Amino acid sequence: MAKKRAEGESRARANTRSRLVDAAIEILVERGFAGTKIDEVVARAGFTRGAFYSNYSNMDELLEDAFIAYSTRLLTEMTQAFDSIEGPLTLERIVDTLDSLSAQGRTAYILLMEYRLYQMRHPDADGIPGNQRNQLADFVTQMLESALDRMGRRALLPTNIMGEILSIFYLEALGSVNDSAEANQMPIRKIVDVIVFGFSVPKDSTEPVTQELEGTDREQFLAEAVDPSREKLIPLVRQALAHS
Repeated sequence: MAKKRAEGESRARANTRSRLVDAAIEILVERGFAGTKIDEVVARAGFTRGAFYSNYSNMDELLEDAFIAYSTRLLTEMTQAFDSIEGPLTLERIVDTLDSLSAQGRTAYILLMEYRLYQMRHPDADGIPGNQRNQLADFVTQMLESALDRMGRRALLPTNIMGEILSIFYLEALGSVNDSAEANQMPIRKIVDVIVFGFSVPKDSTEPVTQELEGTDREQFLAEAVDPSREKLIPLVRQALAHS
């Protein structure tokens, strides 16, 4: 009996947190972190301040939860969308799938920017816990590895690094403002082409890794990829995108 009661309380608590997170996401996207107030979050979620303080100490914790929860949700939707594609996985199908999730991607971008701005203003604040950050990174890596396997390709860079730079430039593309869907598609097409296809080859290929890639060479990418700071790797990718 006690176990069932505890399970029920745990489910109720998880439901409360989920509704608070969903309400916070809506308001954060509408008004930013500075404009997101506890009273409005609990009102939109259908709770009182007591429900908030039984789950969070402050809005900072809720902002972190909102970013992690929405990022996980988006990655899950992406995985399901790619898994539902029948037949060969081509550049066109990858771009179309990513484009179909662009609205969700922009929400993730806004939440990421709000979180980064908060950290810049509060440098002493704790960042996202390492285990949760690693879970998000692993999610992207697994999705990329699955896509490469379906296309019969092998990566020329470590897949975790490919996944990292793919995430950086995908979100950056979603952060740009254009007047048309067609204009928004071009950066994403370039990103997928350069990072996914440019840094991989058919599994049976004997192509040397030193082959040039739009003004740079893959050997240089490999050399910079081992640097944990990625200080020179990101500019190299940006250069390849600019020349593609």
